[in-house]
Amino acid sequence: MVSRNKLMKNYGWVQNTSNLSTVRDTIDLVPEYGIDHLSLKHLIMESRVRNGSLPKRWDWDARCRIKAIHALGLVSLDRNIQGYVLTDIGKALQQCKKSSKYSRKYRMLTNEEITVLKDGLLTNPPVVRVLDLLNNERRTKNQGMSKYDIGAKLGFVGDSGFTHLDPEWIVANDFKFTNKEGDADKWARTILSWLCQVGWVYKLEERKQIFGQKLALYSVLPEVENVLRYSSKRVIKNVPSEMLCSNHHAFPKLVQKRRVVILDSLSKPVTLNTLVQDLAENGIDSNEEVVRFEIISLRQAGFRIASDGGYYRLEDRIRLDIEHKLFETPNEVATPIEKLIEQQVVQYESTIPARLVDNLIRYGYDGTKNSEFESAIYEFFRFLGYSSTLLGQGRGRVADVLVKYVDRMYARSYGVIIDTKATSSRYSFPAGDVRKMKEYIELHGVQMLSEKIPNHAFAFVSSEFTDNVEGPLEEIYVEKGVKGTAIRVLNLLELGNSTIKGDINISELYELYTTNGLFQVN
Repeated sequence: MVSRNKLMKNYGWVQNTSNLSTVRDTIDLVPEYGIDHLSLKHLIMESRVRNGSLPKRWDWDARCRIKAIHALGLVSLDRNIQGYVLTDIGKALQQCKKSSKYSRKYRMLTNEEITVLKDGLLTNPPVVRVLDLLNNERRTKNQGMSKYDIGAKLGFVGDSGFTHLDPEWIVANDFKFTNKEGDADKWARTILSWLCQVGWVYKLEERKQIFGQKLALYSVLPEVENVLRYSSKRVIKNVPSEMLCSNHHAFPKLVQKRRVVILDSLSKPVTLNTLVQDLAENGIDSNEEVVRFEIISLRQAGFRIASDGGYYRLEDRIRLDIEHKLFETPNEVATPIEKLIEQQVVQYESTIPARLVDNLIRYGYDGTKNSEFESAIYEFFRFLGYSSTLLGQGRGRVADVLVKYVDRMYARSYGVIIDTKATSSRYSFPAGDVRKMKEYIELHGVQMLSEKIPNHAFAFVSSEFTDNVEGPLEEIYVEKGVKGTAIRVLNLLELGNSTIKGDINISELYELYTTNGLFQVN
């Protein structure tokens, strides 16, 4: 089969090619007059053959290397030849002398190369996002961040191409930090490696311990404050339309078009209503809620969008590179779940992390993602301030999540035994699940009493429930003497919003878990 010369479907995000000397070697293959995509792939393959390091998945490896030189601002897309042309930064890097020194099989970078690569890094909005997250952590807690901490806050919300995994879920399911990541965690890992190599980021000596596994933490040098304040605003960001949404999204082209129009309009101060009108002029139906959602997503991807008095403005200097036929493609139809995610992310923007809202809805309404839903529920209750334990699947007859509130007054402490039920329909309390909950109450009730937690409740958590929730809950109560509740995902979000706003406190919530009916936030 003959390969076709064609640009890739996504740019701007890189999950491999973490060594910058490899990036340097790749940019040296790009001729001054530019090169088409297919030819560059074959040059990379030939280079690997000469070095005796051709991997079995050489095509994937070559694509990763090409994405890296583009993400670092060393080449721009040439859509006429379906290939790449050197940027000024790329040309400058080619002129740098190479070191003859090696460390751990990779050639060491010279100071000259590092200086050029720093400018290249700042052309990539996700890199700036990672620097900003680490710098904020340094100024506030100064405890460092892991690749998972960063991945939770990196990338577009509502896009299944930007998944994130909680590290405690990874350990609970017998995986290792070295081989289990979400996509956003992979982007974070690669960017962290780049930033360490240019000296802006460093790995802390102390690692985070999670159930016996050690997780690396990172921080930034104080000089990054000025990098973000001055240098980053000086460097023009390279933004191809293919960067603005992954192919895993339910309607990627529609989202790419929306974000292209919004970014272009934000070059001057505009209101939400003006952005809605600009989208309409480009044949895109929207409303202020959709626009607010897109602004949240763009900010999390690294675009610095300021707001003041109802006006929004992009603070970055960007160069939009739009796919030729993007606006000729028919608009896809947004799915009900994606619409619900957009609506809920905007509604709880100021109180609940956008990625957490996304995961609760996406996994809770998907009957094939119960393990991921468990992780989201665990993370949610931990976010609220509970002591939350994720037991995970495949560990015998145990609940999915245990949630505990421990008060200095013994009589006020309580625990909730949680069974998560991801479903695309409505959960109906099968007899087997009711029987299991009775077993969970016996097992975990004894455990919690030994921990001096006297008050117990149980909860089924799902997207939706059938009408008769009281019957199964009463059956469990009559047999085991413990009351419980059924919690819809949307009610969880209401609970989170009220708790973070300070309207209610988790110390006062025990009675809400013991109604033997649907959970309601008073």
